[in-house]
Amino acid sequence: MPSTPSTRTLLSNRTFRRLFSGHVVSVAGDALYLVAAMWLVYSLTGSSAATGLAGALVRAPELLRAFTGPLVDRFPLRRVLVLSEAMQGAVVLVVPVAAAVGALSVPVVLAVLPVVALVGQFAGPAQSATLPRVVDRDRVVDANSLIQFSTGSVRAAARAAAGAAIAAVGAAALYLADVATFAVAALAFTSLRVPGDGDADASLPSRREYAAKLREGVAVLRDSPLGWAVVAAATLVLLSSAATAVLPAFAASVGGSGTYGVFLAAFSAGTLAGTLLAGRVDSIPTGGLVAAAFAFGAATWTAAVFAPGLPATALLFAVAYVPIGLYNVLVSTALQVGVPEDTVGRVSAVTGSFNGVAAPAGLLLGGVAGDAFGPATVLLSAGVGFALAAAYWLLLPPLRSFPPVGDLDPDSFAA
Repeated sequence: MPSTPSTRTLLSNRTFRRLFSGHVVSVAGDALYLVAAMWLVYSLTGSSAATGLAGALVRAPELLRAFTGPLVDRFPLRRVLVLSEAMQGAVVLVVPVAAAVGALSVPVVLAVLPVVALVGQFAGPAQSATLPRVVDRDRVVDANSLIQFSTGSVRAAARAAAGAAIAAVGAAALYLADVATFAVAALAFTSLRVPGDGDADASLPSRREYAAKLREGVAVLRDSPLGWAVVAAATLVLLSSAATAVLPAFAASVGGSGTYGVFLAAFSAGTLAGTLLAGRVDSIPTGGLVAAAFAFGAATWTAAVFAPGLPATALLFAVAYVPIGLYNVLVSTALQVGVPEDTVGRVSAVTGSFNGVAAPAGLLLGGVAGDAFGPATVLLSAGVGFALAAAYWLLLPPLRSFPPVGDLDPDSFAA
């Protein structure tokens, strides 16, 4: 992200800098891991259905994210972040060890995927809950933009590098790089000092307390426009996940593992461009802005599927993902500044659970449909998803009148 006074101010905050560093390193490892896992499954089976199953196993644990929220809001956030990274690294290590002893197989790769993903469900809500505690409220949009921009930049570079590395050393070797990134991220979070952590209970809640905290998170979404926004996003996630399942097959038909990395890098490049834009439009009413952005995404994604040649296809894929980056920053900020601080973890976790339903379903359906109808046909479903999301935001009054995120405060979406 270009150096600005706002960026320099954020990075001068030592606590934010440590949170930011740990997050970025973890993102790099996740990108390497996901590319390696999806390509490894496809290379071992040659089936889009198997690739879709692998993607579904990665995303399915998100369904349980809502149940992590009450624990995230109860325990010291630093401890949650460190343990999540360390445990993920330990599980990922199983794959390269299996390869080293000649026991690598599709069942081994598939078995590791949901375990790593399940442990990782604590990290996202914990980071969302930490951010508004370590930066001033009027800097949350800038902080989210910086994090999302850096996430996209690192993910794009890592995915492109992963495609080349697979061709050079094989997918299994990338798992070792991912183990190293989990270790580095855990070390970064170890030095994190989060305001309010000293007041955390740090004990398991009773069943009644746990249920009450969970209901509070659900109530915030049920009683505010945030809930409608989550449903709209889940529709897009369902159909874009179907496209993700066939992307390795589509890339293989165009050029191979390197092309797969180029496409994934294009998605990330478009996303980070959208994050840059978000900081400039936070004073515009969110409802109309998001509807227009998703309509633009529908047109450019559809054009990408029919574009001749790799450069044009990759460029249009990148442009189509600009609305995703814009949306991620705006809605993340709305969640972090528009609900009471002590419920951010729970609301973020419940939001993730909606995607935990939509993403695996889309991946499974997309994989099966890809084998039956071909990858290009399934890729078009993501364009339909963009169009449906645009219509949803435009036609539903709670979303059409969604206020600018710069006007929100902690009572805007309180249950």
